[in-house]
Amino acid sequence: MAITPTKRFLALVTALVFLFSPALACTSFIVTPGASADGSMYVGHTNDGFGAGVSGHEVVNETTRLVYVPAADHPDNAMRAVYFDPNSGSDEPTSIKEAQAKPLAYIPEVKHTYGYFTGSYGIINEHQLMSGEVTTGAKVQPASDPQNRIFYSSELSNIALERTRTAKDAVTLVGQLIDQYGFYGTGETLLFADPKEAWVIEMCGGTSDGKGGLWAAQKIPDGEIFVTANTFRIREIMPGNPDQMYSARLFPSAKKNGWWNESMGNLDWLKTVSNGEYSHPYYSLARVWSLEHRIAPSLNLSPYVTDTYSKAYPFSLAPDKKLTTADAFALFRDHYEGTVWDLTTGPAAGPFGDPYRWRGPFDDHGPITLGEVKPGAWPRAVSEMFCGYSYILTLPV
Repeated sequence: MAITPTKRFLALVTALVFLFSPALACTSFIVTPGASADGSMYVGHTNDGFGAGVSGHEVVNETTRLVYVPAADHPDNAMRAVYFDPNSGSDEPTSIKEAQAKPLAYIPEVKHTYGYFTGSYGIINEHQLMSGEVTTGAKVQPASDPQNRIFYSSELSNIALERTRTAKDAVTLVGQLIDQYGFYGTGETLLFADPKEAWVIEMCGGTSDGKGGLWAAQKIPDGEIFVTANTFRIREIMPGNPDQMYSARLFPSAKKNGWWNESMGNLDWLKTVSNGEYSHPYYSLARVWSLEHRIAPSLNLSPYVTDTYSKAYPFSLAPDKKLTTADAFALFRDHYEGTVWDLTTGPAAGPFGDPYRWRGPFDDHGPITLGEVKPGAWPRAVSEMFCGYSYILTLPV
């Protein structure tokens, strides 16, 4: 059953708040049908912090909007504009007026594009293809280049919803676009799920020639739940694995950059292309731990790890009990209650147990050193006051 602007997906919750600084990082998850109480697929995404962004084929300089882009037919030889995303983390100077003035580049349009909802990133299309996103750090975060690097994740997610119907087709297309047209900005993760199958694709710069980009994708097994929070979650890349895909440039570029060679064993995607934690120790992994701990407490996962490349938290896991819609929403209300990171306790929480903290200089994004402690940094919770919008998508079975 296709959706229309007036026939809703079961749950789309948007919380639009005041204008804040550009993206402060997000938390997203996928609950596969075998892991949900009603047998449906769930995709959850928090868009934490926002400024300008690409929304419905244009750059928007205001509080983020929820936009419906209708289906359309296009004439032969039509071209699709690709806009620069000011929130990409690219080092190049830019302004909203410059970004709006003209597209970064054009690519050939297809004959027919599907209708879809989008915000800062694509959300869901008329064929029940759902999407989520998180930002990550990467060793190489190149500037855009109209000749070599024209895509950031925002436009990639929109084009995937315009042109594909299934999660596997979506990650395949995103990978092809990165390979052909290049990727700029921060590392990024996009989640795609249709009613039956879910995939994750992670991407960054780092090709040895500065063209294209690096990416890896992995299927989430049915019956399991995937959680991501500003760190790449794909680890060993296994050639021939039908549940993985990756860029043809990955192995040659990793070797030429001195990041990996055959004597090191299997290529670890996270360790190869990324510095791991996005800001300070436990900024990302604490959230992964907290949600996985709530999903499967029987695993007794420790809140502490030895380093940013720890394998203590599985890529995906089976829940102790299948999640309901209420359970899924509860994951987005997490402030580490009842754990060692509990933000509702201590002097800073005040007399009313307030879990929210104003961000200080040590909470900013940036590279960290193994074992480094940033005095005054707060644990990064799933639920934060700088959330621009959040949603949970679920499709009736």
